[in-house]
Amino acid sequence: MVTNIVIENIIEFNTRILKDLKINSEEFNIKCLKCRLAENPTTNKKAPVFLLPMDVLRDLPIANDWEEVCTVASENQLLRDQVSGLIGEIWRTKSKRQKSDIREKALSSKQAFMALLKTIQSVEPKAYDVNKDPDGLRSWIKIHENIATDFPLALSKPKTESINSLTELTEKIIEQYTWLIEERGLSRLLWVEKNKKRVHESVAQMLFFAVADCYAKANNIDITPEADIGRGAVDFKFSSGYEARVLVEIKFSDYGYVVSGYEKQLEIYKSAEKTKKGFYVVIDVGHMGTKDDQLLVLKTETIKENGEASEIVFISGEVKPSASKVH
Repeated sequence: MVTNIVIENIIEFNTRILKDLKINSEEFNIKCLKCRLAENPTTNKKAPVFLLPMDVLRDLPIANDWEEVCTVASENQLLRDQVSGLIGEIWRTKSKRQKSDIREKALSSKQAFMALLKTIQSVEPKAYDVNKDPDGLRSWIKIHENIATDFPLALSKPKTESINSLTELTEKIIEQYTWLIEERGLSRLLWVEKNKKRVHESVAQMLFFAVADCYAKANNIDITPEADIGRGAVDFKFSSGYEARVLVEIKFSDYGYVVSGYEKQLEIYKSAEKTKKGFYVVIDVGHMGTKDDQLLVLKTETIKENGEASEIVFISGEVKPSASKVH
């Protein structure tokens, strides 16, 4: 919404910055405005990239989901009462479809919209510190640039379209990812506050991509992050040729749906991709409880029923003390 309101300013900023940085640009038609912008090199369809000043970039939005509006509003009793009374029904619904329907009703009311707007305005905006990168949103980039050189990994190229060969290669990459987190300090990038406040799960996924992509490229393996397979987005899909596919899901241990994710989500993805090979990676950042035992029981039961099951990998995400501090 904000982007649409200030689109002319954004275009003006990009026109100036692209010229200053000597970045190639392509012609686009944005909101009936002809302009020249940088082209996104990662999409099949021609699309622009908008550059923005770092001081207007902030941390994740105040409310990513309607449920988070309640948290934001909790600082102000009056706002909380207004939001709860006007759109509180949203928090009692379960499915995205229901929430979508209620959201439309809520935003069709000026009263409800103004209550929501006041809630957002009550939080003082603070620009994200891109240089310090406290949430590790950019840390994976340096890892991607240096990991293969700093920590070389010898891999045998998989036989063309061999699912077993691709599975072995994927397993070795996951083992390397585990080793880098547990033994080579990559675990520090999983925390905003060491062993207290973790980063978003997407950071762990980006770090995995940074590690896997370097090793996979050398072996002509394609990795698709957040692959939309028609039944939702699986975290990663490894593929070789047309037939061989292996799926990888990465979860933090403190999520309540860790067990159900293995039992339902990953199996649905595998069915959609017509593959029986998958890895379920759980990074222990606390609050594991009995989830690890439940997962192992589920794996055993699945093997009894289907003959095989997705492999489960547990990784300790705790930042360990340096050797000099161990007594």
